[in-house]
Amino acid sequence: MVSNLHPSTGSSTTSSSNSSSLSAMVSTLIPVALEAAVFVGLFLIFRTKFQRVYRPRTYHESLRDDEKTQELPQTKFGWLNPFKAMPDEYILTHQTLDGYLYLRFLKIITIICFCGAVFLSAVLMPVNGTGGGGLMQFDLLSFANINSSHKSRYYAHAFCGWIFFTFVMIMVTHETIYSINLRHAYLMAPFSSARISSRTVLFTDVPTEYLDQEKLFGLFGASMRRAWLATDCKKLTDKVEERDKDALKLEGAEIKLSQIANKRRLKWEKKNDTRKDAPYDGADAETAVPGAKFMKQKDRPTHRLGKIPFIGKKVDTIEWSRTELKRVIPEVETTKSPTEERMPRSSPQSAETATEE
Repeated sequence: MVSNLHPSTGSSTTSSSNSSSLSAMVSTLIPVALEAAVFVGLFLIFRTKFQRVYRPRTYHESLRDDEKTQELPQTKFGWLNPFKAMPDEYILTHQTLDGYLYLRFLKIITIICFCGAVFLSAVLMPVNGTGGGGLMQFDLLSFANINSSHKSRYYAHAFCGWIFFTFVMIMVTHETIYSINLRHAYLMAPFSSARISSRTVLFTDVPTEYLDQEKLFGLFGASMRRAWLATDCKKLTDKVEERDKDALKLEGAEIKLSQIANKRRLKWEKKNDTRKDAPYDGADAETAVPGAKFMKQKDRPTHRLGKIPFIGKKVDTIEWSRTELKRVIPEVETTKSPTEERMPRSSPQSAETATEE
């Protein structure tokens, strides 16, 4: 078997001429371009129809006039020029600081990618294209096209990588300093510092000795206007859970008793004239409940007290639940009372303070 080899590289001329890099790129680019065109077309159509989704801040009544966003033209392409002419500072004053920084992040990423593409392409494409490797199509522009006799060309890749990495780090450092200064200026501006959210600080892991408002005011002085301490609500939580449990038990027992009485009523109406009164045992019935004449003492739900099943005193569920609720509800109200002394949690706790402008 005879193989035609390139005289300088030893690679097969047949494999070099049969490169599929161009066809692979085209087969990838066409579906992506079609999908992008479909989504852009849907956006242009829906933007003018769904105002609540694409421009809610232009009309929402909960916003003041100075907080609303400028209305853009309703045509499919007429909004592009006003949108491009809108300065970034407009986003900063009408939206949030995070929204402005996100747009700036996209802009910086675009600048980095564009500068990197221009610089690296201008230097590396000629270096790789004249490498003498004998490759074709887009493979001609890769460093695989550099012949073994031109290894010094790899230094171009190394130096370009260093230069581009240095450029990226300079941009990141610049934007970090810029964002710090911008955030400080934004939070100190009158329109921002007047907000409650800008004047409220949340402290976590507060030492136990400072879980007292007097000590907090002594620590921060006049810079603090109000302070809130998270108190230990375990006792109140236990009482509320006990109240809810008893209330649900009472509700379930009364529903069960009502269902039994209703079944007995329906059965009695099938056999008797509904205009006649049903037999009524007033001594054992819930006289205040409509349809009490169909209730019997044996129908009333019961349960046993104690944690061990089938052991303990047997009590009427409805009467027991009512008695417990009469006892627990006042205890819950007393525990919630602001006059009751509440001790802060001994574990690290959070405190919230509002500082003056």
